[in-house]
Amino acid sequence: MTIAPGGHPREVIQSVIGRYWLACGLLAFVDLDVARALSGERMGVERLAAWCGADPDSLTWLLRAMAPAGLVAVEAGEWYLLPAGEALVHDHPDSPRSAVRRHGDPAHGRMLRTLPGGAASRAPAVPAPPSPPSSTSPLSPSSAAGGETADAHRHVLSMLNALGDFGALLAAARQGWAEHLSDGPLSPPDLAGRLDAPVGDIEGIARTLAGLGVVGLLPDGRYALTEAGRTLRDDRPDSMRTAVLMGGDPVWWEAMWNLSAAVRTGRPSLPPPYRSGYDYLADDPGAQHLFDRFMTHRSAPIAERLGAWATPENVPDGSVVVDVGGGRGTLLAAVLTRRATCRGVLLERDVVVPQARAYLAGHGVADRCELIAGDFFTDLPAGHEVYLLGSVLHNWGDADALRLLRGVRAAMSDAGGRARLVCVDALPPDPPWAAATGNALLHGFNLRMMSLFPRGHERTATEYAVLLREAGFAVSSTAALPHGLTLVTAVPVTVPV
Repeated sequence: MTIAPGGHPREVIQSVIGRYWLACGLLAFVDLDVARALSGERMGVERLAAWCGADPDSLTWLLRAMAPAGLVAVEAGEWYLLPAGEALVHDHPDSPRSAVRRHGDPAHGRMLRTLPGGAASRAPAVPAPPSPPSSTSPLSPSSAAGGETADAHRHVLSMLNALGDFGALLAAARQGWAEHLSDGPLSPPDLAGRLDAPVGDIEGIARTLAGLGVVGLLPDGRYALTEAGRTLRDDRPDSMRTAVLMGGDPVWWEAMWNLSAAVRTGRPSLPPPYRSGYDYLADDPGAQHLFDRFMTHRSAPIAERLGAWATPENVPDGSVVVDVGGGRGTLLAAVLTRRATCRGVLLERDVVVPQARAYLAGHGVADRCELIAGDFFTDLPAGHEVYLLGSVLHNWGDADALRLLRGVRAAMSDAGGRARLVCVDALPPDPPWAAATGNALLHGFNLRMMSLFPRGHERTATEYAVLLREAGFAVSSTAALPHGLTLVTAVPVTVPV
């Protein structure tokens, strides 16, 4: 599977991460026997969920991701297989279904997570046909829909190889390849010496990274860093290194690898006793620190856009901006830096508050910020004009998200038309969910969310607007943000009784 470079170099890294999520979705798709259930017939979600022993909502989110990925499609509420999905019906030694099952073995997952060991031997479980089909999308070869068996098999294997691609990227992020190559190209022995790793393993990883556009292979055999590879430097404000490392965290990795458990139960696939990703972070200070850095790096390009959005029209003079669950306060700092007459309130868990205080002080806005340690379901500060929910709603199912939004609606002051609700989330495309129209990577966010948070999922633009309306808000504008996210601005309205 190739990557369409386009856009900012960090999007190349995000694409590798997103295709890894989709590959985990493929593992779940086979483990739940969805293809066999749909073999020769069409089913609605309720009936299909009963056949597969799955939670209907979670199965819906899986199907939405697998549709633009080219495995299934839906018509009149009934799901059916596309040719690539049909390739997953039958078992024989050289079938894509058998290859998926072999790759889904937990031992294989642990091997990929602990590269470079075994990197040199990485190869598709089934040899792909020699000539790749033409493609307008990295996820949906145009010929896969035509029904040719070889092309359908190739498509499944290209999805499957995303597991090894992410394993190689994770190895490079852990070993600091970007730092070692920043001063200039290195030969395989030189890089292996710096990393204290076998040359063969380093060469295996480098071949994969070259195919991803993360490193370049020079004619003299040396490795050079590409612009996409430079985003793996830890010292960049928009570094993607922590995003890769977070995906390779052992607990988060196992949760994604066991995605089928989340689809079956409708609960996160985290190991006991963790009920959500935040339970795990609270129990592991090292993971919490990495997550905080990841969110800071992830928010940097978003904060830049949010700062440009923070005009007097959107954030009136003298407003108080309440950042609900805002981590270290990256987004809040961006708004307050732009709006010198405004003040801020950051509501976060007590374990995050000390880091937030240091971050806000470092950006020169701490004197205009109040920090509150608390639960946003019970401790929302009231009487302010602008409330910010940055990547919060997707952590929650509809009932809890609605409860939070109604709490914000009750807390905010809407006198003089100054009230604003500002949300940042991924808004995957509305139906039809199909290879030609959908965005598999955005729907892939759902796979990550359902593995980590109870009923957590991304909502389409329509679903998002309906949820806001039920809580007493109307969407006034939207704007595209980096990482496939959307800035949603809403204003309070009267909800009919």
